[in-house]
Parts: sequence; structure tokens; C-alpha cells
Amino acid sequence: MAKNNPLIVIITAFLVLSLMLSLVKAAPKNITTDQHALLALKDRIKYDPTNLLAKNWTTSSSICTWIGVTCGVRHHRVTGLNISNFGLAGTLPPQLGNLSSLRVLDLSVNQLSGTIPSSIFQISSLERLDLSYNQLSDSFPSIIFNLPSLQVIHFKSNSLSGGLPSHIFNYLPNLKMLHLSANMFDGQIPSTISKCQQLQILSLFNNNFTGYIPKEIGNLTMLKELYLADNKLQGEIPHELSNLVKLNVAVVALSLLLPPCSFEAVASPVFSGVWLEATNITTDQSSSLLAFKAHITNDPHNLLANYWTASTSVCNWVGITCDSQNNRVIVLNLTSMSLTSTIPLHIGNLSFLDQLHLRNNSFHGSLPVDIVHLRRLEILHLGYNTFQGEIPSWLGSAPCLNFKSCISFVTIYKYYPTFSRKYHNIKEPRIVE
Repeated sequence: MAKNNPLIVIITAFLVLSLMLSLVKAAPKNITTDQHALLALKDRIKYDPTNLLAKNWTTSSSICTWIGVTCGVRHHRVTGLNISNFGLAGTLPPQLGNLSSLRVLDLSVNQLSGTIPSSIFQISSLERLDLSYNQLSDSFPSIIFNLPSLQVIHFKSNSLSGGLPSHIFNYLPNLKMLHLSANMFDGQIPSTISKCQQLQILSLFNNNFTGYIPKEIGNLTMLKELYLADNKLQGEIPHELSNLVKLNVAVVALSLLLPPCSFEAVASPVFSGVWLEATNITTDQSSSLLAFKAHITNDPHNLLANYWTASTSVCNWVGITCDSQNNRVIVLNLTSMSLTSTIPLHIGNLSFLDQLHLRNNSFHGSLPVDIVHLRRLEILHLGYNTFQGEIPSWLGSAPCLNFKSCISFVTIYKYYPTFSRKYHNIKEPRIVE
């Protein structure tokens, strides 16, 4: 038998060794990639008021134990990242797109700024993307999406601008909720949105969209809620919208779409049983809030007495947040101010309010039915007060409370058993305390 060629032996040994090393590295590669992506995000956070990431996101522990991180049981890859409402300020790194097993990304209610990395839209496993209530800017990414599983896009209350690329809706076959309201989007609403045949909620209000309402929206037969008010739309409401047999909430700019005194048109079969809003009806926000202030019987820190004055803009009052475009009050947050009062009827005049936080005070009495007029209300925090009575059945008429996480009467019942546990037709919200 001939001797083995030394060169062949060396090459063979090198190849075997390289293969073994690649196999050794292959196992931790994915989880290491996830770790690098999360650490890149941590490095971009410039303000972390509670030091949650600084203390918890450390290399000395598994990322699956990090706060806000969920891992899959089988492969130990990151499947969920939820660090909403942490008060974080910073920007988003492109490495987030390397979380290739991610199903839920929720960074809402922070102070994140800059652009949305286009790499996020290549995470094919993503089902829910929530970046709402931040300060993100620039345009909607115009790349070719790879999001076959995505069901929810929630970008409400940012500073996103530009037009919506028409082609993106070709790649969102399972999209059920699209929330882009309270931004600065412009241009026409793409007719290709009709490609999203599973869409149930379409919210584009409070932007700068122009042109006509696409008649193709009438092809979205699964649509239940449609919000188009506070744009620069023109023309008539397309008759094709009568195809939307499941529609129960339609908010359109009637002041633009219908001539004066023709509101009988909303009773036509096109919108039979549908709630419509006439956006040319306005209320005096400051008067309503000053009436609220007058109901306060105890303000020990003089927060409202000193800061809620007619001499300053309501948007500068303590606890008030306005949208950047129209200076409408969208958040009323009086949490932990030691206030004593009932909730006055005037609260119902804040028609653009989408968050109401009265938690940890001494509010008492029953809840005024006027809250039902807050049709945009998404988050309702009323825990740690002394309200009494039953959970009112009319709360089920608040459309947004059924699809945005909120602390509602579930929390109140938990701490104040004087409430009767009658939910009627109210869908039980997810508690985010």
C-alpha cells in the first residue's frame, strides 16, 4: 500500500478541523446574533429613566431573562420584544432586523426618534409592529417588504411624513390593523390598499392626505372600522363603501365630503347603522378643561391652580399633550396628583382625546356617560381611586378600547370591589399595569 501523501493528509485535516469549528460555532450563532441586536439597541438608548436596560440587559445573564424579552421554548430565539412605556429616548439601530424569529415588536409610548430602520420590514416572522406614541420621523420605508405574517402596524402619534408607497400593500396579505393616524403623511391614499383583504381597522385620520377616498376601499369586505377624518380629502364618499357590510365605525371628514345641511345622506343604506363624525363641529378645549378644573375640590400641590390658566396655551398646561399638527388635546394625564373630584360631564367635549389617565388620585362618584363621546379613546387608566357603582354598559360603545391595550374597569374592580363585575358587551382589555 502506498504511503499517504503528506500534503493530502494536511489538507484533509485542515478541512475536518474547519468543519468541526463551523459546527461548534453554528449552535450559538443565532442567539448570539439576537444578543448583538439587543445590545445595539441598548447602545442607542440615550435616556433610560429607571435604568431598566442598564441594570438588566447585561452579558452576564441570558437574553431570555432580560426584561421585555421573550424567547421561544424550542430554539431559544427572541420571539418578542416589548419595552413599551419605559420612557426611553434614543434611536433604532438597523441590527433590529437581525432578530429573524421575532413575532412581536412593541416599542410604543416612549421618546424614540430618528428613522424606522428598513431592516425591520425584512423580518418575515413578524406579526405585530407597534411603534406608536414616539417621535419617529422621515418617510415610510419604500423597500420591498417581506412580511407575510404581519397582522398589526401601529405607528400612531409620530412625525412620519411623505406619501405611502403604493407597492407595500402587495406584500401584506394578512394585515388586519393599520394605524397611521396623527402623523404628517401626505399625497393620495393608495388604491392598492385594497390588496390587504384581511384588513379590519384602517386608521389614517389627522394627516395631510389629499385627493379622493379610493373606491377600492370598498373591496375590503372584512373592514370594521374606518378613520379618515382630519385630512385634506375632497369629493364624495364612494358608493362602493356600501360593500363594507361589517363596518360599524366610519369616521370621515363630512365637512369636506358633503355640502352643508345634507347630513341626511349619512342615513342612506351606504352607512346604515354606522357612526359617522362631522369634523366641522369643534369645541373649546380650554373651556372644557377649565370646567374640569372647577370641579376639583382638593389640589394640594396647586398644580392645576398654577398651571391651568387662560393666559397660557392649553398645550403648555401640566398633564396635557397636544398633537403637533393641530394643537388638539390628545392626552390628559393627571396621574398621582392627589386630586379630589368627581369626573365632570365636560370631559366628553375633548373629542380628540385618545389617552385619559386619572390613576392614583381621589376621584369618586360614578362615571359620566359623556365619556362615551370620546370616540378616539384608546387608553383609560382609572385605578387607585374610589369610584362606586356598576361598570356601565355604555362603555362597550367606545370603539378603540376594544383593540388598544388599556387599564379599564378590570383594574378598578381589582382594587375596588364596590364595582359590580358586569361587563355586558365590553371586551375585556389586556391589563398593562
